[in-house]
Amino acid sequence: MELFSRLVKINYFEFESSSGEKSQTGWNGSAKGSVTIKIEQDLIYFKEQGRFKLNCTKRETKIENEYIWQKIDSKRIRLFHARFGYDNLVTLFDLIPKDKNSWYSEKQHVCVDDLYSVELNILDNTIEFIWKISGPKKNELIKYKYSS
Repeated sequence: MELFSRLVKINYFEFESSSGEKSQTGWNGSAKGSVTIKIEQDLIYFKEQGRFKLNCTKRETKIENEYIWQKIDSKRIRLFHARFGYDNLVTLFDLIPKDKNSWYSEKQHVCVDDLYSVELNILDNTIEFIWKISGPKKNELIKYKYSS
């Protein structure tokens, strides 16, 4: 099944985050929550709302994220982050296919000193979205699972 048609069915997310060697963030933890979808032509608006918990504590923190997926064509999807609102979107990268069920970021996204890249895998009942973040103070892996 084509990636864009799978994305429109998403309504739940969960992720595990882990900090690698030399990371100064301490982002080891997990989150889960809901995804609200809005579709406009070749755009899918993803609004994530959930709870994040660091492994070292019992306290949960409310989290929210908003992404926009734009279908350029059947072999290219552009991902935006609405970090600063819909009038000031951050273009992250274009996702292109690696094979029938795997996609990856064509280029890394640069944010100050950090580099962001992703790999996406279409599984039977989920979409796995793996973020890799590296920089002078970061060495992070965030493994998302989106489902309907």
